Amino acid sequence: MNKVLLLNPNSRKKDSVEELPLITPPINLMYVAQSLIDTGYKAEILDGLALNLSDKDILNYIKKKHPSLIGIPLYSSDLTKMYVLTELIKKQNPGVKIFFAGHHASALPKQVMQQFPNIDFIVRDEGEFTTVNLLKALEKDQDLKKVKGISYRQNGKVRHNPSAPPIEDLDKVPIPSRKLINPYLYYSRMSKRSNVDVLITTRGCPYRCTYCAKLNEFFKSHRERSINNIMQELRMIKATGTNAVEIYDETFTLKKKRVMAFIEAVKKEKMDFEFRIRTRVTHVDREMLQGLKSIGVSTISYGVESGSQKVLNKMKKDTTLKQVEKAFYETEKAGINILGFFMIGNRGETPATIRQTVNFAKKLNPLFATFSVLIPYPGTADYIEAKNNGTLQGDYAPFKPRPWIKLPWMNDISELYEYSTRAYNEYYKRPAYVTKFLKNTVLKGNFNLVKYSLSNFYKDIIRVNPI
Repeated sequence: MNKVLLLNPNSRKKDSVEELPLITPPINLMYVAQSLIDTGYKAEILDGLALNLSDKDILNYIKKKHPSLIGIPLYSSDLTKMYVLTELIKKQNPGVKIFFAGHHASALPKQVMQQFPNIDFIVRDEGEFTTVNLLKALEKDQDLKKVKGISYRQNGKVRHNPSAPPIEDLDKVPIPSRKLINPYLYYSRMSKRSNVDVLITTRGCPYRCTYCAKLNEFFKSHRERSINNIMQELRMIKATGTNAVEIYDETFTLKKKRVMAFIEAVKKEKMDFEFRIRTRVTHVDREMLQGLKSIGVSTISYGVESGSQKVLNKMKKDTTLKQVEKAFYETEKAGINILGFFMIGNRGETPATIRQTVNFAKKLNPLFATFSVLIPYPGTADYIEAKNNGTLQGDYAPFKPRPWIKLPWMNDISELYEYSTRAYNEYYKRPAYVTKFLKNTVLKGNFNLVKYSLSNFYKDIIRVNPI
């Protein structure tokens, strides 16, 4: 039990050849793989998404490599695909053990173990050390009840061990070697640079948004890597020739002092990266933004969510519309592009508040904007409350439609998707937006984004009447 294959599933539709706007390295699997390798196990990664592999391709690879254990992150959107794939894997390789990991499996371990008869284990929450401990127990034929953070089958019953504690010192987590992947498979069509990597400098978020998957104390506890540890990973990324980095922290700028120290460290080593970060509008100021711009931050993603203060309050977003406007103004003044995330279907949503959201987005006019429909992910306050009060329509299961939350004025989820489509139309077909897009792409030489937008983006927008 010393040969492990970590599989990143292909989330594309069957036989799809559509180019995705962003494909990043599976950093979650890379952390687990490196932890296993450092403990003496053999581990490799098969990125089905980046390689656009079919189930047949994956089965052939498994047949060739003969792993004893296969780990797969289970995503809420891929339940049917993963049911089919795990069934095929077990049929071809009856002796192989399979484990799921990730948010969905961690939030609903009982449900997942019942729905997926071909998996043997779930590694819950943070997987690096738990996976190592599982391998050690299997190798030595020890009682699995001593391995914290796993769910498993034993004598026809499903058992769920107590959770493993959060990893408090993130510097103790091995930095993933980039030899685990082919760096040239990964790219962002939003970037002028040729290829992209991923960096995570913190874990957890202290905020309480109702739509966010905070499964337990792991995700409420904000933990940080040291600047020295982060710089060590950036040097590894630089050595591959990669020149763009997506920083996937929930709120990268949570602590200004730490951000300013990061800026100084990058400047000191004269690193030439294009960074894209995510944060909250409440945690930026002019000095910080100017510093971020100076080290190559090209885009900041902000979760605006709604143009209605009443809806924001019900979501427990802990932001105000004035704070959003100020952050957007200061960010653009610093010369940094903005991706604004807007969401339709939240608590207290009505056609009138959707109208407010679209109007607010147009007023802010970020270079990029998304208008997604609320998905009640398992473990979120939205999911739990809707399930308790009967407004959750359906539930998560293979071969079933994804669940949704019924608002008092709605008959079907298709209504929200109609509003979303109209929002995209109204936002992106404005002369003010087209002018801004051309100014920030063509005039700045970002032809990757221009090409992608012309060939892919508008074909997905249907002509409908404005909201």
